[in-house]
Amino acid sequence: MMRPYNTNTNEHRSITLFLGAVSILLAWLIQWGVRQIPINFPWWAELPSVMPIFGVLYLLFDKWVWRWNLLRTLGIVAAPDLQGAWKGHLRSSYDDLSQKHPVQVTIGQTWTRMLITLEATKSVSYSV
Repeated sequence: MMRPYNTNTNEHRSITLFLGAVSILLAWLIQWGVRQIPINFPWWAELPSVMPIFGVLYLLFDKWVWRWNLLRTLGIVAAPDLQGAWKGHLRSSYDDLSQKHPVQVTIGQTWTRMLITLEATKSVSYSV
């Protein structure tokens, strides 16, 4: 199960506010555009309001958009993209640090959540 994480920046607050403002603008543009069409829509065909638009934008940003290099270059996103599989070794106090033990660390990450799995020869650990 992925767990929330945080960087020492205000990017979550500022990006969430930005997505909210974009959602309001998009909802208004959709309403305005539909009013330009001389068709009466049935009562059950509602236009999307601000909250569903915000939900979709937030989901897209959380899963994919935050990874775009352009956002890091512009200084908008500071969270490092650590997702992937990493191989290495560690030493254990169990054997007085005398041996290298091969491990693989797998990181699953979104903009707001992360899961870290460490696989060693004799054990598997997950972030809590």
